[in-house]
Amino acid sequence: MPMAHEQAAIDAARGRRRERLIKAAELLDRARAEYPKMEYVTDVPAALQPAVRDASRAFRYDSRFGFRELVLLVFLGVGLGAAYVKPVRVFRCDGQGEGLARCLVSERIFGLVPREQRVLEGIARTESHSGTVETYESGRINRSTVKEETLALSDASGRALWSSSEQGLLGASFSQVANDIDALRSGAAKGPLLRIQVCWPILIVSSLLTWAFFNALFRHVGLALRDRELIPASVYEQLFARVGLLLPLLVCGFAWVVAGLGSDPPAFVGGLLGLA
Repeated sequence: MPMAHEQAAIDAARGRRRERLIKAAELLDRARAEYPKMEYVTDVPAALQPAVRDASRAFRYDSRFGFRELVLLVFLGVGLGAAYVKPVRVFRCDGQGEGLARCLVSERIFGLVPREQRVLEGIARTESHSGTVETYESGRINRSTVKEETLALSDASGRALWSSSEQGLLGASFSQVANDIDALRSGAAKGPLLRIQVCWPILIVSSLLTWAFFNALFRHVGLALRDRELIPASVYEQLFARVGLLLPLLVCGFAWVVAGLGSDPPAFVGGLLGLA
């Protein structure tokens, strides 16, 4: 029975190429049946090696850089760009005494790669509000159901220390962050407090596009190595195809998990983020 990649190539082929692939698959099946431990062409007798090599080359994967690879690079650029513009945001706050609080605001791409970090000292006032987004079309006001949240932090003199407006937050809301900081300032709560958030629509886009690129990249590399007989087919099927799927899922999944826990994350999450 043909291997998965051989059967896929046969199913996709037409005409004479399909006939040639079927004959090549039959030859490889016979060779694998006679020599069960065959992983490389050199594992069969020398007299059979030319035929097995030609049959293997019939299924060779086209590893040249082309339009498909260019599209995948665009996917990667857009995915990482979206994760850079709207990274996972982490607030680590503590009371400072005399009605003040301090916060470390850290922004991390997928929650893993630091992008920016700011220390805000002497927070004396918090302002947060949320509302619906309004758009104007032909002189009419259309009220959207998209919720926009705003948070502004300032010192005792009213000087703005930090502010932001976001839509579609997953994890801690701006109002929760503001209430937590006020509780630290008043002494009603003891720090440090950790709050995490991310813009989930952007995270969906960046996760899908980044996954598409790395999944294709690992498969591309694995197929090229397999066709050049640098690795056996079993290694490709068991390692490269699976790692190409799992690795980007783990990277993007980390951002989803820490953001999902962001309204009240366990203590170990701060250690994972390097903010323990």
